[in-house]
Amino acid sequence: MPTPIRVTKIHHACLTVDDGSTRLLLDPGRLGPRPDLDGVDAVLITHRHFDHFDPELVEEALGRGCLLYTSDAADDSLRV
Repeated sequence: MPTPIRVTKIHHACLTVDDGSTRLLLDPGRLGPRPDLDGVDAVLITHRHFDHFDPELVEEALGRGCLLYTSDAADDSLRV
């Protein structure tokens, strides 16, 4: 049986994907309200533009033990 997935748009490109056991935060940029990191297991950054990447939020997520996924281009430029 398929696992239900909940997708929630936070703002602009930022959203969460949650299957009930894992929660992924995608592209938490700085064009809207700061997303809540409670329950987030991993953060995905597609690229480093300000509307997809908030360095302070990523640093906090890493400090909480979240995994960080990036594209090669974003990964080369991320220095948090």
